[in-house]
Amino acid sequence: MSLQDPIRRCESGLWHRFPLGLLYKRMVRRGDWYVKLDGTAAQLAREAVRHAPPTYRWLGRSVAAAEVDDQAGGRPEWHAAKASQRPGDRIWPFLINPWTSAMRAGYVVVRRGVPQSVIVTAVS
Repeated sequence: MSLQDPIRRCESGLWHRFPLGLLYKRMVRRGDWYVKLDGTAAQLAREAVRHAPPTYRWLGRSVAAAEVDDQAGGRPEWHAAKASQRPGDRIWPFLINPWTSAMRAGYVVVRRGVPQSVIVTAVS
């Protein structure tokens, strides 16, 4: 799998299938919905959960761990997250600040709605 797969998955969500996608792109370009990351892990985790596709957040879907292994297999954050995973944990893809130079894409491990760890796989 390529690094673009989480981006493609996020952009193919419900939000981007409707005309609201055009409004979203316009507002991101204007800076209204641009997320200023302050560099803390807590803020990145909050924004990752907030920017996961609606089909994952609302329907409780999850990405298979084998799929994340293909994307982030060599990253120490993924090994730590995989070791601390419990039954019922969800893995969601996320995409923050698309169409900008501050784009972040990757996966967030969520336990009962609370982010446990974030694995960034693509940075622009």
